Amino acid sequence: YFYARPSCSQSRACVLTGRESFRTGVGCAIGGNTNRTPALRPTEYTLPRAFATNAPQYHLASFGKWHLASTADLNSPLTVGGWTNFAGYLGPAVQNYTNWTKVVNGTSFNTTNYSTSDQTDDAIAFIQAQGTNLWFIWLAYNAPHGPLNKPPTKLLFTPAYLELSGTRLNIHTNGRAYQEAMTQALDTEIGRLLTYVPTNTDIIFMGDNGTEIAYQQPPYYYSPTNGTPDTNGHAKFTLYEGGSRTPLFITGPDVVSPGRTNYTLVNEVDLFQTIQELAGIDVAATVPPGVVIDSKSLLPALQGDLTIPTAYMFGEQFNQSSVADGWTLRNGQFKLIHFYDHLEQLYDLSADPYEHTNLLDSPLSPVAQ
Repeated sequence: YFYARPSCSQSRACVLTGRESFRTGVGCAIGGNTNRTPALRPTEYTLPRAFATNAPQYHLASFGKWHLASTADLNSPLTVGGWTNFAGYLGPAVQNYTNWTKVVNGTSFNTTNYSTSDQTDDAIAFIQAQGTNLWFIWLAYNAPHGPLNKPPTKLLFTPAYLELSGTRLNIHTNGRAYQEAMTQALDTEIGRLLTYVPTNTDIIFMGDNGTEIAYQQPPYYYSPTNGTPDTNGHAKFTLYEGGSRTPLFITGPDVVSPGRTNYTLVNEVDLFQTIQELAGIDVAATVPPGVVIDSKSLLPALQGDLTIPTAYMFGEQFNQSSVADGWTLRNGQFKLIHFYDHLEQLYDLSADPYEHTNLLDSPLSPVAQ
């Protein structure tokens, strides 16, 4: 059970630092001039800084979406994040998937390359240039983030997506179909990327937040009448499952008995320690004095097929809005949401995974209490 955060900047800060949002100060998506929530502090001990200090044999690169500092700071992936190589874009979204401002190590220029393909090209070129060198890549695709578009037909294979007109009106009235087409194009490009990834490479794939509600509501929502969820407003930018429960896949030579599902409760901050341990870094021995991390290793689940006992899973959001901000706490069965406006909700996720019935509206059972 993997939990990201309800928005992208928050998730990126958690993974890069192994620290909860209340420690980094990044509590929601950063605005273009960081007026909503603070940018990531340049003093944070990040994954690339950990690699540079403790595993300097690894060559490092970040491609795609950054979104952890002001877009005016062209060098922030290097100076704030600690990366030695960056190519991508700085803000929440590209202006247009085929006409956007690309930044490469502090230099910006316009490109008409399809964004998803461009990011894949950069990652492949970096991998090929390494030869037998060890490397660590952070590849942050922006697809299927808005603005919605029809991808190049060579990336699509479903007839319904190939037949989309791509006009502004058609996109407006068929948003979900375009989001699915963009996801299919992403799938195609990930497949191309994987043909260049050596077999001795560990790969972690995660979602950074839930889906926009605009693509889940009628007429594009899943109906509960046939056993699939609707959103009830439970989507991106919310503390509900639809805002932060996302996929996590880990594959590679360090995964014992691949092709299985593990039911450990995983907080995205846990990837900070897990990634370093996969690279042979002793995190406890190398974290600088005074730096508090909230990360735990997932290696026991990867290498021993063990469900790691986790008493509680914590999540939060702040600086988003007066009604959406709060924190969550869940165990193996129940989830408590405490909104900062003092509203509280309790859900039995084992029986009510889409959070329709607030148990606090009725007397609680002894187990729920």
